[in-house]
Amino acid sequence: MIATKENLLNNYPAFRYLNWMKKIGIHSIPAQNLILTLFFVITITISSYLDQSYLLDKPNIGLFQHPVIWFFFIIQVLIPFALNTSITRFLNMSNWKHSIIKVLFFKDDFTSEVQILNKNTLRKKPLSKSFFALLLVFGFISFVWNSYQNQSPLRFVGFDFWDSYTYPFGYWATRIYKLYMWCIFFPSIIHLYCLLVIQTLSVLKRSYNLNMLALEPYHYDGNGGVSVFIKNIITPIIPVLLATSLLSVSVYLVHQKFDFTTISSLVISTVFFLVLYFIPAFKIGKIIRDNKEEQLAEIAKKQKKFLDEIVDARDIQQTKNNFELITTFEEITKKIKSIPNWPNYKFVTKIIALAYSPTLILGLIRHYFLDA
Repeated sequence: MIATKENLLNNYPAFRYLNWMKKIGIHSIPAQNLILTLFFVITITISSYLDQSYLLDKPNIGLFQHPVIWFFFIIQVLIPFALNTSITRFLNMSNWKHSIIKVLFFKDDFTSEVQILNKNTLRKKPLSKSFFALLLVFGFISFVWNSYQNQSPLRFVGFDFWDSYTYPFGYWATRIYKLYMWCIFFPSIIHLYCLLVIQTLSVLKRSYNLNMLALEPYHYDGNGGVSVFIKNIITPIIPVLLATSLLSVSVYLVHQKFDFTTISSLVISTVFFLVLYFIPAFKIGKIIRDNKEEQLAEIAKKQKKFLDEIVDARDIQQTKNNFELITTFEEITKKIKSIPNWPNYKFVTKIIALAYSPTLILGLIRHYFLDA
């Protein structure tokens, strides 16, 4: 069976159980996920209404005073859209413009890479199955711990909130929602995303080993043509990072102080973002360094050949032509050396700066104006 983005997503419980929506004309999986998110929003809002917990007196926190749950909803909507885009781009890699992988690779070898990805998403191989099981265990532990905390909020955080055990409708509604998020949604998303990263790196390594990939010194991306691979890998994490940036600010507005709770989600998502950048970047960086050495060695060999011809030449025009060729190759050498060994580090730095700027700005305002 030829793998499609629908096949890959439907291999996971978070999306497989939404297929009934196709019967009413909703075929897009991200759109199906959006409808499910809206269902949870409505259910939780109604539950809070029944508990009369929209707004609670300080220090307690009501539904409309609690930003975390709303950012859960935002993340639930954004990630499948971003991941869907990354999967689509991966499967259509042969159609990428200005690709540094030769067309022949996609005719003979790319199909097997897609088949490997599809098999791993089915979680039948021990390693893939074990990794998914590990994600399930971690998610379940997180769910149990959150449920335990919500039974005694005053003991753990010092105040009550709208989905604690005190408010039964909100408590049980969020138990269903968080069981879905921690034990179905997040394990499915993370597992598929990690497999997509692994398979992208496998395509790069395999095409390089088959001599079907070569850096382009004058590629418009300034990274020898590898930017598209890195960006396709980290794109799904960017919305989460930016959303948690706003979450950090929102939690500050509730707590009225910067503490671990305020910035923990931003720090965790930043670490996750950087890990999922540095691992692929390290692997791709090795290919970059090896290919740069190969190209530089080849150029040096050609320059030596032209230089030897200059020494032995009796024709002035040939000497002039060879000298111009040596000079041209010297410029190409400089361009090859300028390709960064850590691709897209400037782009990643900008994303991190953008994510932290709201928190830093709010901190400066508080320090210099509110506390003055």
